[in-house]
Amino acid sequence: VYAESANKLRGEEKVPVKTLKGFCEGIGFKPDLIKVDIESFEYDVLTSEETLGFLSELKPRIQMEIHSGFLKARGKNPRRLLECLAGIYQIDESQMKRYTSVA
Repeated sequence: VYAESANKLRGEEKVPVKTLKGFCEGIGFKPDLIKVDIESFEYDVLTSEETLGFLSELKPRIQMEIHSGFLKARGKNPRRLLECLAGIYQIDESQMKRYTSVA
């Protein structure tokens, strides 16, 4: 699987990528903590059906930043990211209130 470089200003570059589940299964690793720092692409990684199933099964802790401005610029809803994860994790309501629901 290949993904385009996120930085289109410098041209396109193809790099090999693996899904979170595929990577962990490939090395026989069951994480109890996952740190996600991919500058607004957290939404794409964490809301896929495969990843949500993987997280639901293992329930590792997740540490991440939400760059709401970057997400919104890419047409992604930061609240929707938290709503997806709220089906698996307890998310503090004060965190949910920071992001208004966007259709």
